[in-house]
Amino acid sequence: STVYGIVKQSQGEISVDSQPGHGTTFHLGFPLATGHEPQADLPQGTGQPHCSELILVVEDDSTLRHIARDILASSGFDVVAVSDGSEAIEFIENTDKSVQLVFTDTVMPKTTGWQLREYLMQHHPNVQILGTSGYLDETQREPSQRFDWDHYIPKPYSMSQLATKIRSVLDERRN
Repeated sequence: STVYGIVKQSQGEISVDSQPGHGTTFHLGFPLATGHEPQADLPQGTGQPHCSELILVVEDDSTLRHIARDILASSGFDVVAVSDGSEAIEFIENTDKSVQLVFTDTVMPKTTGWQLREYLMQHHPNVQILGTSGYLDETQREPSQRFDWDHYIPKPYSMSQLATKIRSVLDERRN
């Protein structure tokens, strides 16, 4: 379902050929890319400079974790990346740094993004939380199946989309 959601969000197509005893082949088609995405052009906040804002990235997929970390670091944020909600809680409870925003996948083994969100809302209500998922965009779901997040960005996201969303969530807290 994650792959299907990413393919459909990318305006791609997916088909399957399967024969018992012969295996299964998945065919993925994506629109042709026209070039590299430009660096994120972030709207400037009215408060602290970017470098003083600590973002905690929580993602179980190591490739996506490193990509998110690199996107945010290249946008000027101080970034720490961990692989699950348990590690995030441990970091927050044991660091002397002030985490301004947690960017978390919602579906992870061990402690999920949902559980992390509940923990933060109860124990650290001043920390902003931005959820993400590779499952279908919540606007495409039935109301009863939608993610109940104040701040959410569907996967896949571009560099500029992620950096701009983080900036707007941080700036919303200030206003």
